[in-house]
Amino acid sequence: MSSLERFTVLGAGVLGGQIAWHSAFKGKTVALYDIAQDAIDRCRVVHEHYAAIYRSDVGASDADITGTRQRLTDGSDVATPVAELLPPDTVVATNSSTLLDSAAFRPRSAHARPVPARLHRRKDLS
Repeated sequence: MSSLERFTVLGAGVLGGQIAWHSAFKGKTVALYDIAQDAIDRCRVVHEHYAAIYRSDVGASDADITGTRQRLTDGSDVATPVAELLPPDTVVATNSSTLLDSAAFRPRSAHARPVPARLHRRKDLS
């Protein structure tokens, strides 16, 4: 079993919304962010569809769905550079080819370099 208990998902599109919902359903604490509030709003609507699907196809109870919602928070305030907030053992995973080029993940040291892969440890980002 994974020791990862808290997730931050950047991007509330199809993939980010699915990752956030399923992770929260599996008991993880999830913060879902997107720079566009309308993306967060659309994702909330989709999460209601996921609740219905999980009830019918997975057999989730009302308590399961309530717990999922309680473990899932969302917002659009991503102004703080993410790399400054991450503990050294943080794993950053992305399906975005532009995430590491963004200001949020720009290295803070002249000696640091982003790793051009899809899965990163924070120490590779700062």
